[in-house]
Amino acid sequence: MTYGAYLFATSSASPWEKLATGAIAIGILMLLASVIWERLREWETDPYRDVYR
Repeated sequence: MTYGAYLFATSSASPWEKLATGAIAIGILMLLASVIWERLREWETDPYRDVYR
């Protein structure tokens, strides 16, 4: 994955294409991080955490 990012960064693609791809990747990573953070915060205060079926 790192090698692929290196190849893309050093390729002859347009700077706008690189910027757009980077912005999309950063946006997806930020969304993933916010979902993980929210689930962790919710898990700590979940009143039904110890309820078993």
